Formats: sequence, C-alpha cells, structure tokens
Amino acid sequence: MSPPSTSSYTPTVMSGGQAVRLNVITRIAIEGKAKQGEEGASIKMYMKLAVPIDSITPGSTIALFPEENVKILTSEVHPLDSNSVPYNFSSSASPLLHNAARALNLPARLPTTFYAAHHLSSSPNVSPSITSSTRLPEAADTAIPPVDPHYTGQILVSGYHIAYVLPKHFPSRGHGRFEGESERSGPSSHNKRRLSIGDRNHAHFMAAVDMWIPYVTRPPRFPYLLSIPTPRCLHNNIRLRIFPPSNTSASFASLSSLEDDANSWDLTSDPHVTRITSNHLTRAGSYNHFADDESSDSSSTGFTDGFGIRGTFPSTDRVRVRWAKPMKSFEESVGSGDARRRVGVKDVKSEMTCTVRGKSQSIDSHGTEGIVMDIEYNAFCRGIWFPGVATLLGMDVGLVAKNADVTWLGASPVEWTITGGVGFQGFNVAGAGETVNIPSSRGSSMDSQSPQVLISAANSPPMALNGRPKDSSSSNSSLLRAPLPSQNVAEYSFEGLNDAAASSSSHLGTISSVSSLSQSKAISPPGAPLTLHVNINDVLPPNKAPFTFTITGTILITPRLSLSRANGTPKPRPPLDYIETTEAVNLPHFTVLAADAEMTKIVVRNGTEGKNAVVEVYSPSGDIYKDPQTRKTVLQKGGSTRCSEGGGRIVLKIIGSRYDRIPSRSRTPTGSPEPRASPNTTRVLSLARQNRHSPHLIHSVKTVVTPLVSRHSLIPDAYAVRINLNIPVNNQTDWLEFGLARFGPGSSRTILPDDGETCSQKVHIAGASVDGVPVHYAITNTEKQLMNGETLEGASFETVGSIEWASWVKIQVGPSTGDNVIIDYIVTAEPTRSTWFSSWHKRVQWDLLLPTFILPIGRLEVKLESIKGFTHSFIDSNLGHKHTRLDSQRLLHFAGEELFSPRVSLRLRPAKSKSLIPWSWLLNVALFCLIFVFSSWNTNLGPRWTRTSPGHLSSPAIDDRQELATVTVTFATTITECASSSWHWINPVSSSMDSSSSSSQHTSTIFPTPTLLPATSPRSSIVGTAPHSISPRLQESLSLYFNMPLREMLGFDNLRISFESMTMPNMTIAAARETLSRYGRTIWEVVEYLLFS
Repeated sequence: MSPPSTSSYTPTVMSGGQAVRLNVITRIAIEGKAKQGEEGASIKMYMKLAVPIDSITPGSTIALFPEENVKILTSEVHPLDSNSVPYNFSSSASPLLHNAARALNLPARLPTTFYAAHHLSSSPNVSPSITSSTRLPEAADTAIPPVDPHYTGQILVSGYHIAYVLPKHFPSRGHGRFEGESERSGPSSHNKRRLSIGDRNHAHFMAAVDMWIPYVTRPPRFPYLLSIPTPRCLHNNIRLRIFPPSNTSASFASLSSLEDDANSWDLTSDPHVTRITSNHLTRAGSYNHFADDESSDSSSTGFTDGFGIRGTFPSTDRVRVRWAKPMKSFEESVGSGDARRRVGVKDVKSEMTCTVRGKSQSIDSHGTEGIVMDIEYNAFCRGIWFPGVATLLGMDVGLVAKNADVTWLGASPVEWTITGGVGFQGFNVAGAGETVNIPSSRGSSMDSQSPQVLISAANSPPMALNGRPKDSSSSNSSLLRAPLPSQNVAEYSFEGLNDAAASSSSHLGTISSVSSLSQSKAISPPGAPLTLHVNINDVLPPNKAPFTFTITGTILITPRLSLSRANGTPKPRPPLDYIETTEAVNLPHFTVLAADAEMTKIVVRNGTEGKNAVVEVYSPSGDIYKDPQTRKTVLQKGGSTRCSEGGGRIVLKIIGSRYDRIPSRSRTPTGSPEPRASPNTTRVLSLARQNRHSPHLIHSVKTVVTPLVSRHSLIPDAYAVRINLNIPVNNQTDWLEFGLARFGPGSSRTILPDDGETCSQKVHIAGASVDGVPVHYAITNTEKQLMNGETLEGASFETVGSIEWASWVKIQVGPSTGDNVIIDYIVTAEPTRSTWFSSWHKRVQWDLLLPTFILPIGRLEVKLESIKGFTHSFIDSNLGHKHTRLDSQRLLHFAGEELFSPRVSLRLRPAKSKSLIPWSWLLNVALFCLIFVFSSWNTNLGPRWTRTSPGHLSSPAIDDRQELATVTVTFATTITECASSSWHWINPVSSSMDSSSSSSQHTSTIFPTPTLLPATSPRSSIVGTAPHSISPRLQESLSLYFNMPLREMLGFDNLRISFESMTMPNMTIAAARETLSRYGRTIWEVVEYLLFS
C-alpha cells in the first residue's frame, strides 16, 4: 500500500532535482465497471494533456495523482495537433486510444499520421507506447504504426505517484500544422479557430490508463466503497456501471432491507456528481436525498440496462462512490434534534478524570449537599462502522451516575465543552433544540459533502421517499462550482459563497472546539445524551488514526434519596476531626452507547483550594462506616489515584482546626436524668460533656517504648508500645483512629549496621481498653502493591503526602468523652541471619512506629525504658525536647499540628562489662588446663598414704637420713558454684583434730594445704610434728580421705555435671548450632579423658 495522500494535490514536474508545480491536465473522463463477486472494479481514465514547451525540460517527470492502491494494467499516450485533433492511429491496434478520443469528446482524427505530418520516418524496431500486451490487428489500418514514446512520453509509477514522463523530443509545431492543414479534406471548424495565447506554445496529448482499483470497504459492516484517485482538473466526467443488487446480498439484510427496495441500491458519491441532461439519454431511475447528508443540488442518472452513476464532478483528489442496500428510514429520535443515523464502534478506550473542587447544595435535590467536580473525558474510538451509504453520522455518548443525581452548578457554565480530532463535525444535545456544527472547509474536495440517491432499475417505478426539494437551476455544471487551478496558488474556490460555513479556512484534520449554544431556551441536564457528528470519510481505511474526542464540564453530584434517609433515619456520624463531611457518592462516567467493547479508567484528583480538605476513595461496594477494609485511598490536596474497573465512591471531608468550635446547636439531652444503673448513663454524661466548647485536639499522649528479648535471642528483637490518652471531644463517631507511619526510602526495613542485615517490622495489637474495659479494635496492615500491574500516579492510602503508612488502627471508644484509653501493640523485627557468638557485638537500630493522630496534640511524650546489658541512644528525632533519667529517657513535643508524625530512630548496643568479655572464657580454660596437668602428674596420691604405716611416721632413721622436700600447691578456681563442694572434707577432720589434741594435749597440724613429694622421692612423708601414736578416730578419718579419688576431693564431679547440663544458645541457623554443640562435646570428652582416666 502506498502512503496516504494529502488533502490537496497539484501535478509536479521533477526536473534537475527540483519540484515545479505545473498543471498539464485539461480534461478527464472516467469510465468503469464493477462486477459482482470481484474484489474491486476495472477503471479506465482518459486525460487530455497540454504541456507548455517553454516551461518544462524534455524527459522530465510530472506526477499526476497519488498511486494509493491503484494497479496499472495498460497505458497509452498519443499526440494531438494544435487544435487538439488526434493524429491518425489504428483503432483495432489501439482500442484504448479510440475510447479515449470518444470519452474526451475530441474531433475526428486526422487522415495523416504523426510521422507523416512531421516528415519523420517510422522505424520498424521502435517499441510501441503500450506498456502491456498489444492486440493483434484485425483491420486495414493495422499498418499505421504507434508513435514512439520518444515523441509522446509515457505513463508510469514513480515515487508512489502515477506520473507522466515527458517526451524527449518535440517536433516543430509549425511544420506539422501546415502539413496537416493542407492534407485535411473538407472544411473544419477546428482549423478556423484562432489559437489562444496559452495554446500557441503547447504540445497536446491524450493519455489512456487502464487500472484495477480494489474496494476500500465491503459489506456486511460497510457499504461497497470505491475510491478513485484523480488529478486536479476543471472538466471532469465519470461513467460508472455497478452490478445489480441480489436478494441474498451479504449486506445487513435483516436490519436494513426493505421488501419494496429489493431491486435497488442506495448510492452516493463524494464529491457529488451532477447529472448530464441529454435528449438521447433516457432517465432510468429516480434520485432522492436523505437527511443524513448535507444539502446538494446534484443527482445521478441510471442506465437503461443496469445501475450506475454518470455525470460531471468538480475538481478533487479522489472520487468516492459507495452503494449499499436501502436502509429503513427511522423517524427522528425523541429529543435528539437530528435525523443522523448512528454509527457502531468496535473498541473504545477512554480515561475520565474527576477533579474534586469542593461541596455545594443542590437546588433540585431539596438542599442535599453534593460534591462539585470538574469532569474531563478523553475517548479513543477504533473501528467505526456503518452499513449504509450516509457519510455524516452520529455517535451517542451518555453520562452514567449510579445512585446519584447530576446537576449543573449555578456559578459555572451550564454546558458541556466538546472537542474532537479528525472526523469530528460538531455535536447535538438531546432536548436542547440546537445543533452545534463545525464550519465546513474546502480544504480538499474529498471533504465535500455528498448527496444520497436511490438508484432503481430502468423498468422499476421511482421510489417515493421523503427528500429535500431540489433546485433545478443548480443541476447544470458551472465553472464557478470548481476551483481554478493555478501554478502559484495551491487551490481556491468560488463555490459556497452564500454559505456562512464556507468562510472558515480551517482544515478538518485540526482539532476543533465548540460548546453548546447558550442562547438555547431549554437547558438540558448534564445526563442528557450527546450526539457527536462524525464524518465517516475521515476515519475509514487506510487511515489508522482513531477517532478522538474530549468532553469537559463542571457538575454537582449528589447522592440519590435513599429509603433510610426518606424515613428520617440519621446517617452514621463522621469523626469529630472532620467538621464537615459529605455522603459517599458514586463516581460518574461517560460511555459510548454503541460500543462493542469499552474500557474506562477513572482517576480521582483532589483539587480543593484549602489545605484542610481530604478526599477518601472507597471501593464501589461495602459499608464504609462498618467495614474498615473498605477504605482504599486518602487524598490530600493535589493527590490523585486511579480507581478499579468497577469505579468507586468518594467522600469529601474537611479537617477542623484546633480553634474551630463545634456546631452551635444544642446537644443537651432532653427529659429527666437517667438512673445511674441505666446503660444510657454513660451516653447522657458524655453528651453533657460535649456541650462544652472544647477545642478539637488531644490534650496529652503518653507513649512508653519497652525493648523486648525473646527466649531464642540474645539481643532485643522487638519492642512494645503503650499509648495512654484521654478520649477527645467527639460527637460524630464511636471510633478513635490513628496511623503508624514510616519515614524515608528504607523505613519499611530495620537496618543492622554492623552486619548489613535487615529485618521486617510487623505490628500486632495486644489489646485496647477504655477505663480498664477491653474494647474492639481493627487494624489494617498495608503493603506496597501495584493495581492491575501498573504504577499509578498520585498518592494511595499507603503513601499520603510524604507519609508512608505501616498500619491504620481504629479503636471503638464509644460515645464517651474524656475516658482514659490504653492501647498496647508490639512491633517485631526478626533478623534474617544471626549467630550466638556474634550477637554480643550486634547493634540494633529501630525506626520506631509511633502513633499519628489526625487531631493536633497538646503534649506528646515518648518514654524509652532501659534494658539490662544494653545502652540506648536516640540518633534521629523530630520531637522538640529531651529529658534523661537514670532508668529511662524521654522525648517531649508540645503543640503538635494535625497529622503530626513523631519520628524517632533508636540504637541499642551491648554494654561493656567484664562478664561479657570473651577473654574470661579463655582464662577459665587456662586454669582448667593447669588443674589437669597437676592432677594427671599425681593421680595415685591417695594409695601412697594408705600404704605408709604409722610406725614409719615416727622413725628417727628416716628423719635423720633424708631431707624432706616440701612442695606447696594452692588450688583456686573462679567457678563459685563448685566452692562449697570442693572443701567439704576439711570440716570433719578439723573437728576430730580438735578433740584429739585436747585430750592428748599435743599440738598437731593436719595439712591446712595438701603437701606433695616430688615424683622422684622413694617414699612419702608428712611434714610437721606428730605424736608417735594416732587416735583410731583420726586414723579412720585419714583413711577415708586418702582413699577418696582426686576428682571427688576437688569437686570435679559436680563440675562435670554442670558441663554436661550446659545448653548452647539458640541460634538462627540450625546447622551452625548443631556443629558448635558437637565441637563442645568433643572438647569435653578430651578434657574428661585427660582428667579422669
């Protein structure tokens, strides 16, 4: 397919790389025939050319008209003399030239040939100018050779255009003229006509082109449409024959066929074709106009043997001819204001932006408050279709508002403003009685309006259809009805001088903007259907651009009167922090009524002027007062969000200032006071308190943060928060709401700086109470998620302004005021990776999730309780003051504004203590190793004492011969739990020693410390003075002691039990915990072997 052509076209000469605008076509005749069952029609175009010899370069190319989807079958060019008389040629060899001379109404051919007139020799080897196969000669004139293209030029395709290549040689016109005139037999009016100034230096030719043009559209959704590209010319004639209709036509027979019109076509042309009045032609059908098309004075003539169109047409770039089965003529739609037929649309994609401006009261809805919003609807329509031949059609668009009334706002214009792109011609509002049209433009004749005619067979009676009367005086062709081509001016026209619409010079391809007429007496409501005027010629293939239009306006939408409101049932009271609120209303949206498929995206924007107005967007279903999950989006000023495919509901709320007063109407309860035991006592007292002119604020909020350590962790991995406040003055809701806000791009994760690990924070509500009585609560844990796979513009509920909500909490406090509210929640942060031996060095950093209230706060206190073994510090905070105590730290902030979000970053790190230093473990191991060495060196010390007799103790020989070596070893251990068991054997010995010494009156020292001999000593002795005889009781005690194993004497049995009962700390990675436990058991087995084997 060739690229689309422009709206206007002028033949161009390509010479030396420069384009020169030049008109060479002086007359055009088009003949064609469409056969049933084929994909197109055979079209023959005959042209008369006048080439200014002084203005062109021989051999250059002149583009005639765009190629589009044309396929050239055959083309021939033949020269004419100065009087436009053809030189002699063979009709049998060139029937296309014979038909061209007849269609162009040229004089009879000359008896001389071109070669004879210019004394040129015809070479037998010269190729003919026929670009396709030539026919065999069948008559005597077959001896006349065709003229060489060297002298005539040729028709071909060049640069997506059908072009004429000029001859390379132009013979002398004077010689040819005189020679031709001398040989011409009989007088002729052509020889006597004096040449005009423009014809004195022109070369004349006639060209014939045989083309195949496929249909642009076909039934069932479209009519038969044939688009024939043509050059610009003043004298144009067309004769097109079409096939007769079939009773089983593939067009919309079930919807559009008429029994009386079974043997007829509805046929239109663009531009209109003016019938030719001739005495020898018989009229074979009647032609009428339909209200779908614009006024036209033209009609067409049928054929005696079939159906078709014949006549003249003005200068244009293409001729569109469409025909289809007659459609039923419907009466004008009620309130539509026009009789345009409606188009169908295959697919519509649209986006509707609802900008909330504020609230106002509706006059038509008995003073009900509604929401004022600006509507902007942008639609893209593809696949516009219509099975008939009408070209100016209508597209119905309606405003849908579910359970809501839509009215005009008194201060704004009571009208819709509609703009459109290519093909948009205006619009009409149902009930307005006025039609807004786009001023027509003669940008090109393809945009000219065409009539609709009914063509019947020759023997069929004319159809009596309602049509507009035709002025017979306008049926004749006139030069003033067509533009006069010029070499310097692209186009201009004298037609339509009396039509005010022709004064506009804007092209239809540009965006046009109109609004409904304000002088209309009857004002249509916003919900009245809109009929857009569409020129289907501009949106048909090969144009791939969609039909676009935009509807804008300002409306007031109010909720429709419900049954509960009609019965006087009061609506649920909104929160006190909103002094003014509206009822939830469904968002309106436009829809194309005739669309097969439609997808509309609705965007809500908060465009209110004040800073204290918020727009809440809810899902289209659910109770917004009882179900906290129904809330979807909270929009601050300038915020926007996109609703789901089902639309949504919105509520406009205005946040009250701390200095605003509650409404002045009395809220003091009527009647006698209720008994104290009555369930309504609290309600009565709270209503009495609400009568106070209290500011809308929370006086004091106390928050206590307590770090927590789980049983499987060595460091704090969570913290508990307790909120303590009094219920503020509230006469609109039974719920107290607050949010937990995050800050910064990484606020949703807690960072552990030493290891680069992160941990997710999760919020769990432990409980809530009012004056010690548990109450209901609801929490909404938000997650960052995309809607339908796409990033939406604007702010959602998770990110309002610069605040990112982690959770939203609602506490049911009831109608009471001033009662004490306590809320406990826990924030857990589970590390993704941790080990028991690295936990002592880990620092924990938390971005505390603290409550954010919509009301202002007079005093906010954040208290951090200390934890043993850890030190804490605040690294970032937006609270104004800090107060430090020995056991805790406090942050204070005064006079907080609405939606003040406390931001506190806390860091915990292990305190530096000797009990936590790992070097103490190494010191204990070193001491144990020292004990193991000495114990293994003298393991059998007990039996040596028992083998030495008492007699040996007092032997003087031993005392005289051997010097005793004394080694004193003092045992000490840092394990305090084994101290009592390590020396339990001293007490009985000491008591027996005291008794014996007192009876024998001798002083003896019984080993205050164990004394060992060197390993090389042959014998063992006891150092000290002792009597020669030992009492039996003391001997028995010593025997028991020396027979005791060393590990029992040192208390290692209890130490072993302590080691075996030790459990490793719980670690995150199970494999690491098992490995370390296995290594610990192996080390203990080695120590046990060295110590006790």
